[in-house]
Amino acid sequence: MVKRIRRISDCKTEVEKSLRALGYDTNPVDQNSLHDKECVVLYDNISTEIYTQEEYEHKVYITIDVCIDNNNEIPYVALELIENITHDVENSEVPWCTSFQVTNSDVLKLGTSHILHITACYIPIVDWVTD
Repeated sequence: MVKRIRRISDCKTEVEKSLRALGYDTNPVDQNSLHDKECVVLYDNISTEIYTQEEYEHKVYITIDVCIDNNNEIPYVALELIENITHDVENSEVPWCTSFQVTNSDVLKLGTSHILHITACYIPIVDWVTD
């Protein structure tokens, strides 16, 4: 029988640690409303590219939603988060951390606040063991 090796830490947990180190409150589940310096980190999508019958490339996508009250701060907060999160995840030495990259960021209006919506991805390599 073949079993997958379970990980206790991966890129998503390192993103959450990085955000907490920057002073943000992190939530692992969707929220109805966010307050300033509060964020949600979620797995978003898993895509698979099939090259041959035996060669696949999987990508795991993570979304980071950060509430920002001050519109003037958006570009600075975005750059600070992207650079710090990428640096922290790449240096964390968790599995697959070297493939971590931010792929997109958008700003969404939510009442009087703004949500910085950052999308990142990494390429996992699944480890299997045989019994």
